[in-house]
Amino acid sequence: MKSAKRIQKDYFQIQKAIKFLIDCCLNKKGEQKISNPKPVVMHSLKTGFDLLRRGYDKDIVIGAILHDVEEDAGVSIKEIEKKFGKKVAKIVEAVSFNPEIADKKERYLDTHRRIKKAGRKAIIVSVADHIDNADYYKHVKSKLTKKEVHEKWSSFLKDVAFKIKNEPIYKELKEKMRNL
Repeated sequence: MKSAKRIQKDYFQIQKAIKFLIDCCLNKKGEQKISNPKPVVMHSLKTGFDLLRRGYDKDIVIGAILHDVEEDAGVSIKEIEKKFGKKVAKIVEAVSFNPEIADKKERYLDTHRRIKKAGRKAIIVSVADHIDNADYYKHVKSKLTKKEVHEKWSSFLKDVAFKIKNEPIYKELKEKMRNL
């Protein structure tokens, strides 16, 4: 069991990640300054806090909070590593898509390969990301978009997420997929 001092230290590091996320994604008025149409800060915080509530370690929580800053805010992996360490940088790098890959399917397959290679922590962050995104996608009207999402997520479950199939978070993602 963690000591109160260890928990406090972890929470201060999580707060540092939250401030970094906000500084990267919002202007002084609190408006999003990046091009993603979804509220990235809210999504990232929900993803991170979900994992914190589930009892995952601080590197996983911080990785979740920062999981979109490379691809949406252009923050380098080196900067993330410098501020938050190698473990967090490895998670963020694994879950971020490669913008140099033009084909959408190849891009998500490449991301899946990198997540799988990075291991359990990256898989957990990606599963939590998918769970929060499911709440967004269930309101999307386009059948084509839903079909594409379902195809991509089925691939993710089969090729990557199965590695944590005994964890409740995996089962929750499967249930969210059924309800898309």
